[in-house]
Amino acid sequence: MTTATIGASAACDKGGPKVADTGAGPNWICMMSFTDLHGQHQDGKFEVTVKTDGTYVAGGPSKIIGLATVTDTQGHDVPKPVFEFDGVLSTR
Repeated sequence: MTTATIGASAACDKGGPKVADTGAGPNWICMMSFTDLHGQHQDGKFEVTVKTDGTYVAGGPSKIIGLATVTDTQGHDVPKPVFEFDGVLSTR
């Protein structure tokens, strides 16, 4: 699978129609569209918190991401790395 075959796109809004879609805050909602590993189209709403330094935390719907934990090879439930993920936006 490549970036091109995933075909991901996002449309984001901050705080509704009366709030400018700029700047940091805990009130970003992003509607994501992409093609999964099985070639199926997926849509999902991700809640995003953006800090002033450009770092962010995003969480998506369990129908796409799955549960908060996974079972490791020893049978232990461990946190799922992609259940909630962090990143950095370019601030240039």
